[in-house]
Amino acid sequence: MKFKKIICTVFFAISLSNMGMAADNGAVLTKEESQVQTFMTALYTDNGYGSAKSSMADSLAEKINTQNFGELQKQIQNKFGRYKSMKLVVLEKFDQGDRLTYMADYGANQLVRIVITFGSNGKNGIQSFAFTRMQVDKK
Repeated sequence: MKFKKIICTVFFAISLSNMGMAADNGAVLTKEESQVQTFMTALYTDNGYGSAKSSMADSLAEKINTQNFGELQKQIQNKFGRYKSMKLVVLEKFDQGDRLTYMADYGANQLVRIVITFGSNGKNGIQSFAFTRMQVDKK
């Protein structure tokens, strides 16, 4: 009987510590997703550079200025159009940072994989991003 109590106590202690870790990761993910949403909205907004810059890491903001951002907006809109919906499909956590992978529906059987990387614990904002068109089988 005493052995069962010890086992139950250990089990609950481990369960509670894991719940605490999940809560920390949840807060980081919420922050990162908010930055992604700000960035994506800015891509489809006239004069959206200011809000996009607020979601970028300094290293990325140095590479993308107001003029570059306007060209980036045109490229994405010409190549893909406007996205209808976007869904987080993979969250990868590394010591150096996080990588969020989204699948975006751009209509007309056009799916785009969007990969966005962040620094450790979502610090400093978006460090890099990539848009890749996915092949959709037509049956």
